[in-house]
Amino acid sequence: MNQDQKKSNRGALWALVALFLGPLILAWVLYFTGVWRPTGFAHHGNLIEPVINLAEQLENEEDKAALNGKWTLIQVVAHQCDAACRTLESRIGQVRLALGHRRDRVQRMMVQLDGLQFSAKFEDPTLKTVQLPSDSEFAQSLEKNKLEQLGNAIFVADPVGNLILVYAADVGQKELLEDLKRLLRLSRIG
Repeated sequence: MNQDQKKSNRGALWALVALFLGPLILAWVLYFTGVWRPTGFAHHGNLIEPVINLAEQLENEEDKAALNGKWTLIQVVAHQCDAACRTLESRIGQVRLALGHRRDRVQRMMVQLDGLQFSAKFEDPTLKTVQLPSDSEFAQSLEKNKLEQLGNAIFVADPVGNLILVYAADVGQKELLEDLKRLLRLSRIG
């Protein structure tokens, strides 16, 4: 092997190294220097930070047990459940049914904040209802985290009882369904 062939082989080796490591190094530099960062998110709801643990704030052991082990779609009602509230309750139920075979991993819960008993009966016996006083820690944490303005909001709680996502009441069923499918596909619990 002569000197020209060695230089040619060494040049080909460095070209291969640059071909494979160059894009990796370029992506790392662009991402970590802040020159370029992805702007899009994979979820349609708003992430709740810091996480609010609803299970810790429930007084009834039966209600606490209901939150454990399943993903929960939670509808918060500040006063009595009116027509808009009932429509939202129906839409949440349809999203749960659209999950198909995964719907057993998801449950629905309605939380009424003023502490009054629910005056209306709901058609779905699987809908869990919980009453909390308006001065409860949960209501205060909603206010502190600027979530009270969402009105009939939809919250998603993980199987441990942590509220992790919040959606406005006018969210599309398709977007909510996409997020739930992604959560259930990625989650090994619940």
